[in-house]
Amino acid sequence: MVSNLLTRMQLEGKDDDTTDRMLDPASALVGTRGRNWETANAFADWLARKDGGQQVVGQFAVNGVVLYMEAPN
Repeated sequence: MVSNLLTRMQLEGKDDDTTDRMLDPASALVGTRGRNWETANAFADWLARKDGGQQVVGQFAVNGVVLYMEAPN
């Protein structure tokens, strides 16, 4: 899977360095009508922290290959 993705990126001219990790943009939304608003807010804050969700993203690997980079500052 990873090698297919890297090959496709290279063929499309989007990447020439196979050691680069991908940026996976994502958003977390906390609804105002949820029952656990405080827990949802705490989870959203954890997702953005360098020692929280960003660390998990930066260590996510498939077959030993780390795929994603942490969010830029």
